Amino acid sequence: MISAIEYTVEQIKPDEAGVEFFLTKYKPFRLQALQTDPQFFGSTYEKEVAKDDDFWRQRVSLPASTTFVAVGKQNGLIASSLTLIRGWQPSALLAMAAGLAPEERDKDSKTLLHWAVNGVYTAPDARRQGIAKAVFERALDYAFATAEAEGKSCLVSVLARADNEVAIGIYQRMGFIDLSYATDNDNAEMYMFKAREDASAETTSS
Repeated sequence: MISAIEYTVEQIKPDEAGVEFFLTKYKPFRLQALQTDPQFFGSTYEKEVAKDDDFWRQRVSLPASTTFVAVGKQNGLIASSLTLIRGWQPSALLAMAAGLAPEERDKDSKTLLHWAVNGVYTAPDARRQGIAKAVFERALDYAFATAEAEGKSCLVSVLARADNEVAIGIYQRMGFIDLSYATDNDNAEMYMFKAREDASAETTSS
């Protein structure tokens, strides 16, 4: 029986400490994930292991990307992670399913903030302990709070392999809606939408 891992959920910030953490903790975690479960990723171990540290520094410093991780309290190693990418262009099907207004369907929309969830991975010995769910919840809190602070509606979307029933089930229990549609890469697309307060008021009064 695998012992439960005690952990904290953290946001990797693009400051000096965050860059150091990204290089010494996240980079080896990511490379190990690419070796252990290559089928979960669009990239490859061979491609990313050849990158120099400047590549990883730029990655953590991208203003559109925010990475969240669960870190073991005892060993300081990453157990689970995901990255939010803001400003993603919603697909036509996603926009229609979420009921987006025309002005919300552009990636540069002034009324909608769309986050795409990327790089979701949990180490094998940390699975089925609620760790990935905790990381997701922290990321979703951040996504919705950021959109609210900017006065925008919030759309969060995630892709999962269409045959990965475990991941799809987890996302559905968190409130994601399955489009019941497989992309060209055989991924299931799921989403969560929260309208901005003034939009909700307009809908109620109309």
